Amino acid sequence: KGAGAKGAVRRRSYAIRTKPRFYRPHTLRLRRSPKYQRNTASINPVKRPLDKFSILLHPLSTEKAMGKMENENTLVYIVSQRSTKPQIREAFREVHKVEPRK
Repeated sequence: KGAGAKGAVRRRSYAIRTKPRFYRPHTLRLRRSPKYQRNTASINPVKRPLDKFSILLHPLSTEKAMGKMENENTLVYIVSQRSTKPQIREAFREVHKVEPRK
């Protein structure tokens, strides 16, 4: 009784590759099923309305802004990125009780 007595050895057939590039086979893609909700801000973003104090954030106090105040009689403000020019104009009018030029 030798080593090959149980039967003939079957050789496994391999796919013949004709291209030099290997293309990964498509595997099963399951949909996400999270155990808990990760972040509520990305699901329901709360859009707060802009009031006059959230539009005009703070005056700018750099050297250039100070020069503009003294020479051109102009106030320079940092404003909210979500605000528009008409909203900024209206907020400035309400806060300072002055009619803005441009």
